[in-house]
Amino acid sequence: GNLDENACLREVIFLDFAMKEWKEAVLDDLTQILSPRYVQNVTCKFCDITTPLLSGESDNIENGEIWQIVENTDIFLTSYLLTETRNKWDQFIVQLVGLAKIGAMFYFAEPMPWQLHRLIRLS
Repeated sequence: GNLDENACLREVIFLDFAMKEWKEAVLDDLTQILSPRYVQNVTCKFCDITTPLLSGESDNIENGEIWQIVENTDIFLTSYLLTETRNKWDQFIVQLVGLAKIGAMFYFAEPMPWQLHRLIRLS
């Protein structure tokens, strides 16, 4: 095809509430497949979308580190995230969309569309 065989993403950041478990079960092996051939740098971080991305309080250190990388991110991919955190993601996701750079893309893979309809109304 037309793909450059030397094309490589600069960075992929995996975020999850249960990062320790996902990292050991899946992401360590996936990282070995992805890096360095397809991705230069892979990072895994804890994230809790049931708390605000920006709270103004020092009690949310983990999410505080995340908001700093949002403005440089090109694409956000989520899977079942809104469904799993049913009605607890509002503030985080609205802040995430608001902080994202112009032109950033969002992909939400959800089993049922009602969470996506809710997201659109909130945004």
